[in-house]
Amino acid sequence: MLNDAALATWVRAGRGHHQEKRDTCAFCGSDLPDDLWEKLDKHFNQESEELRQALETLLGSIEHERSRVPNLLKIKNSDFYSNFSADLDSLAEQLSTQSTSYCTSLNFIKKQIEKRKNDIFTPLEFDAPESVEDALNAVRDSYEQLRNESNQLTASLSADQSKARAALRLHEVYTFINDIKYGDECTAIEGLNVAMGKAEDAKNTAKEKVDVKREKIAELKAQLKDESKGADRVNDYLNNFFGHQSLSLKAIEETPGDASSGYRFEVTRNDKKAFHLSEGECSLIAFCYFMAKLEDIETKGNQPIIWIDDPISSLDANHIFFVYSLINAEIVTPEKYEDGGEIKERDRFKQLFISTHNLDFLKGGCRL
Repeated sequence: MLNDAALATWVRAGRGHHQEKRDTCAFCGSDLPDDLWEKLDKHFNQESEELRQALETLLGSIEHERSRVPNLLKIKNSDFYSNFSADLDSLAEQLSTQSTSYCTSLNFIKKQIEKRKNDIFTPLEFDAPESVEDALNAVRDSYEQLRNESNQLTASLSADQSKARAALRLHEVYTFINDIKYGDECTAIEGLNVAMGKAEDAKNTAKEKVDVKREKIAELKAQLKDESKGADRVNDYLNNFFGHQSLSLKAIEETPGDASSGYRFEVTRNDKKAFHLSEGECSLIAFCYFMAKLEDIETKGNQPIIWIDDPISSLDANHIFFVYSLINAEIVTPEKYEDGGEIKERDRFKQLFISTHNLDFLKGGCRL
């Protein structure tokens, strides 16, 4: 067995299955000699077993060291400022190269130990691999240097940023002044201020003229809003659309002879002040007045949103048809107007809402 390592390994494994367990060979069934264990003890002495155990321990240490290699140094660019990225990438590349060399050396040592363990009685000369300890330590030292520089930069970052911002601001101001020709601009501004003063005087003069014109326009608009014309429009609706020749609306000046004082309205029947109007007559007059207001200067042509709430309340069937006809003629039918000598049409309203509880009026309204 001294010259046959495989046989020695086989015997060592078999000894564990037989000693103090069997008296016969488990392989061939032969009786085991009485002095077998004494001979084996002489061959596998304590010194060789201790060496074998030491080699096993060393192999375990090598495997443990191999598992530590990926975690020898963690280089994360995100932990540093961007200006350190190039140096960190170079260090990461060096670390990868040296880690690979270190693992190769460990594998080389492992193979020699396994060979010695398998042939425990044959002396072997150990072939030491090239050491990469100094190279790995150099990578770690470089990393520590970069880390210290990064920490120092953090400590002085606020002051450096303030200085950089101040310098950048002054540079931008200097560049801007040169680009816009600040001196020439100041001279131009002074000239513009003089011109602005003259323009302001001209504006005030023009404003006075505009104010006079506006007062004149307001006066003319007041004349156009003559309430007496609105009363005439109401009477026109009452007479032409509803056939009420006797019923009319009369506009009376609050102060006789002074139209600017305003008007009040009086309902007359046969040119006499009317009393005891029915609900239908009240509704009819109110509806005609509403229709007349749509012709008001503040409303006409502005396409308003119109809401008419139950315009036929308390009216008979004939009046329902007349109300429907008036709405169709005065609201729904497009309005004609002149634009540059050309006659055009446009809607009189933007939206029209009509509420009613009368089914006949609803049927007619659906056709609008």
